[in-house]
Amino acid sequence: MFDYLRYYFSPLVQVCTAISIYIGGIYCWFGASTLILFAIVDTILPMDTKNRNIHNKALAEVPVWLGAIFSVGLYVFLAWKIGQGGLSTVDMIGATLSVSWLGVIVGVPTTHELYHKKGTLQKFVGIYSQVIYLDSSRNIAHMVGHHLDVGTPEDSDTAPRGKTLYGFAPAAVIHSTQTAWRLESDALEKRGKARWGIHHRVWKAVIALAVFLGVLYALGGMAALACGVGGAALARVWIETFNYFQLNYTL
Repeated sequence: MFDYLRYYFSPLVQVCTAISIYIGGIYCWFGASTLILFAIVDTILPMDTKNRNIHNKALAEVPVWLGAIFSVGLYVFLAWKIGQGGLSTVDMIGATLSVSWLGVIVGVPTTHELYHKKGTLQKFVGIYSQVIYLDSSRNIAHMVGHHLDVGTPEDSDTAPRGKTLYGFAPAAVIHSTQTAWRLESDALEKRGKARWGIHHRVWKAVIALAVFLGVLYALGGMAALACGVGGAALARVWIETFNYFQLNYTL
């Protein structure tokens, strides 16, 4: 049973983070503090390479759904809390860093798993939950570009030898976005459609982002909108830093 339960730990941390934001004060920093806490625990614990005894597909997939949905939900909850008042500027900074970090460490792998699935609803949730890092079209660059071009200059997720982290991350954000849009335009053109017509998935991504930011503003005003944009932008850069280390130290 623990082989299933271990995967529910991430959604549990997200719930605890929501509670900490609701309480306010120094507790708003709980989610952000897990960056250091998990690094320490991971260093202390022995490497676990055992095979998982997984037979119930539903039990295994529930935490994936929860992780993706809760990642968006944390931003919405923070916006609501800001709208209720009672959070200082320092509280909002801590809460923003918390939802941003959990959007990366939990949201990225869960959305990734969902948009790789074949089911329509799974793909929908996986793709549009990517609003937590400001780009619901990034899966295009990942699935069509990265999967084919990994380890080559064409891959936006692969850092060239000698490239620094600080030079790679901002450039990778631009590169991956341009790659996704170009690949989608090329695919549309091959099907006889306009390169930037209404069928282009970028427009759906723009609508998803507008709805997401609109909800944040409606719940918490400009402060919530600023926290949402700031947290999501930071998450996007954080993602590229993970790609830098992953593809520099594993290839």
